[in-house]
Amino acid sequence: MYGQNKVPKDTYSDWLYVQSDKPVQERFKLIKEDGNFGVFQIQFQLDTQDQTHCNKPQCLGYIMAFGVPDESGQNLIYSHYKVMNTMSETYTLPENVRIKLNFSDGSKRFLTDKGFFYTSNDGDSPQQAYVFSNCVDNIISNYPQHRCREFDETKAITIEK
Repeated sequence: MYGQNKVPKDTYSDWLYVQSDKPVQERFKLIKEDGNFGVFQIQFQLDTQDQTHCNKPQCLGYIMAFGVPDESGQNLIYSHYKVMNTMSETYTLPENVRIKLNFSDGSKRFLTDKGFFYTSNDGDSPQQAYVFSNCVDNIISNYPQHRCREFDETKAITIEK
């Protein structure tokens, strides 16, 4: 069944597309559980073989606004990236991310090979959990517009290798 292979601690999920129409991928690894939270390591890579990869000379890479929920689950904390087409290695976020896994109503969130899923307290079958709020768009030379309203270039980390 899709996404029901729980990923053991210290093992990465599959590479998943941050956004379906762009070739930036993410994967997750549970480092430890801490009360109702899990501490996760996140990695990014650029899939230059994907059909969505823009390899025209005016395409320089991709911008990304990566939104992680705060511990209350009420607000998103964004980090900002410029993923250049020269990226050829895996980028690991320097800080681990705390994600709430166990909720007061008995529902649970967990990592599978296909990303995050949750079950409700009444035993329903697992459903995909939308934990992060992300936006990815092309960086086009001489064209500063993009669709990612959360992206802040002044805070962006450039990933070139």
